[in-house]
Amino acid sequence: MGFVLVIGVLIQSILFGALIIFIPMANRFKALFEHKRTALRVIVYFSCLGIGYMFMEIFLIQKLTFFLSDPTFSTSIVLTSMLVLSGIGSITSGRFKLSSKSVVRLAVAGIFICTLFYLFGLSPCLTRCLTATL
Repeated sequence: MGFVLVIGVLIQSILFGALIIFIPMANRFKALFEHKRTALRVIVYFSCLGIGYMFMEIFLIQKLTFFLSDPTFSTSIVLTSMLVLSGIGSITSGRFKLSSKSVVRLAVAGIFICTLFYLFGLSPCLTRCLTATL
């Protein structure tokens, strides 16, 4: 029965998410899609950006839940730190005057390095912290 409930919540969240996204667009639909190629690219870009952000949040929440033994604390820590650090990154990104190719290369390199750390370095780091406190 629990599996059916999870599927029901997933369907419900998809429907409400679609409503929240598409209701504000209803009044300006024609103006938004005058340039079809550009609008579709922007929608796909920000959708992928949001999905990737959520995947990283879920991964970090799972890792910290094991470390902290409390999903509420781990969720609040991950969400707060990711939002604060994203804001700091947004503020500081405007101060660098680089070409668009350099910015993309730097961003991809940073994402790649962070992902490698999350995959291979986070568990040993948390394990060492856990054993040092015991």
